[in-house]
Amino acid sequence: MNRRALLGVDVGTTTVKAVVTDADFAVVAESMSSTMAMDVDRSGRSEESPSQILECVVEAIIDVCRQLPDDVEPAGIAVASQSGSIVGLDKSGSPIGPLITWMDSRSTPIVEGWLSTSTGNLIRALSGWNPGAGLGLSTLAWMSSSPPRTSPGAVTWVGADTLVTSFLAGRTTTNPSNAAAMQLMDVPRGEWSPELCRLADVSRGQLPALNDSGEVIGRITTRAASTCGLPSDLLVVAGGHDQTCAAFALDVVEPGHVLLGSGTAWVVTVVADAVTFAAVPARFNVSPHVVPGRITASEYLGGLGADFESWVGDTYGSVTGDRLDREEMFAAVEADIANANTRGRAAVAVMERAASRVHNSLELLAESRTKPSRITLVGGAAASSVWPTIISDVTGLPVTVAGDGSWPALGAARLAGIGLGIYDPPHHDQANPPSQEMCP
Repeated sequence: MNRRALLGVDVGTTTVKAVVTDADFAVVAESMSSTMAMDVDRSGRSEESPSQILECVVEAIIDVCRQLPDDVEPAGIAVASQSGSIVGLDKSGSPIGPLITWMDSRSTPIVEGWLSTSTGNLIRALSGWNPGAGLGLSTLAWMSSSPPRTSPGAVTWVGADTLVTSFLAGRTTTNPSNAAAMQLMDVPRGEWSPELCRLADVSRGQLPALNDSGEVIGRITTRAASTCGLPSDLLVVAGGHDQTCAAFALDVVEPGHVLLGSGTAWVVTVVADAVTFAAVPARFNVSPHVVPGRITASEYLGGLGADFESWVGDTYGSVTGDRLDREEMFAAVEADIANANTRGRAAVAVMERAASRVHNSLELLAESRTKPSRITLVGGAAASSVWPTIISDVTGLPVTVAGDGSWPALGAARLAGIGLGIYDPPHHDQANPPSQEMCP
């Protein structure tokens, strides 16, 4: 008898990752697709081929399934996805035209117009997101103002998550956390907004159906099962936005728990009760969590990781003559910190400035109805033995350091487990984060 497994897929902007876990959430296999090409130019264009995205999904799934033991078979699949990007589907559900990504900036003049009037406040009040170029609302409004649309003949407008689940299950559906970044949803009401749809010049009937994360969408189509080498009775389960899926995988689910992403760019994401939506400061973008009754409030803090790497390059480049990788970078920096020399003191100052940005963001949120209580740290700074302690000291909060992992795909696998009825959302007293906690 085959052991049931859970398949999570993370559709990013550059690659697709796939993870298979057993029913106890232990990783059995993982894979990554080839890199997807991006069509960019000086006009602000940033587009991808929908067919290439689907090819990378198939590639990642086939690769991860090849690694499975003979007695392990996926029983459910869910998708975590980048969000904000938009593509048109025809009557048959096939993509037409390019996927215009969240990095596309051609709608900037329209966004600037909204921000200069009360329309910007209306958009934030309904959608939870501040107006921004590259999101579904602004992209569709730009396409409407420059007819004909980039994808003439489109019947439905969807994000990357729907593109993939439509291929897998034959249904045009999305979930609340991915729908939020399309900026067409009334987040407090949990439905597509007539007011926002009018701004985008689309009808609510031109948008996908909404399924809660963890809800079964249907069985895999015969075509998708054959193409990917998956069982014909595989259940397709509604997934979520990649960041909220990552939070779910890391047990960042209770109000006040903070997920701090510290890659090239740093992003603070705080979990809150859904009833506090209106109290979240306007500079935060608010989305539904994949966990019922929860929202996430996020703020982009800028390229703090890039700033640190630039400082390291300027400071240590003349010493090594080479660009340092992350492990070498922190080893060199932390040796100087331990020696308390000039470079070490300067490194601490750079780290403290980044931690202060985090502290200022959390302090603002604490003035609302959500008080940050602890931090889970992922990304570049998590590889440092010093930086997490500095963040803890500056913020006054305990910091949990998460190891490397395909967290969005793992969160999607957990959602697949919920759909199959073999996994319940974790509570804070059940959490078992794969990391080590450091207290202030």
